[in-house]
Amino acid sequence: MEFSAIQIATFLSGTVEGDPDVKVYNVAKIEEGAPGMLSFLANPKYEQYLYTTNSSIVLINNDLPVISFGCSIPIVSINVGTMSAKHPPSASIYAGS
Repeated sequence: MEFSAIQIATFLSGTVEGDPDVKVYNVAKIEEGAPGMLSFLANPKYEQYLYTTNSSIVLINNDLPVISFGCSIPIVSINVGTMSAKHPPSASIYAGS
């Protein structure tokens, strides 16, 4: 199953910077990203990979001080601190499909 950046952002109550129609079908570490992969950037020490990853979409916490200028892939910005309240572990992105 594939998900677009806008679908992921909507489910996670986030925003998309970049092409909202890019799709992913799997996940990978940001430093090991490949086309079709979704990666997550949580630690500023990995910011360098934001500009070199081959992942198709990167999730970042909206308070992470990164500069996305020069980044050619879509970024979905989310508030990780409120995730457990909005989407408990039993919640599924497949719900309603």
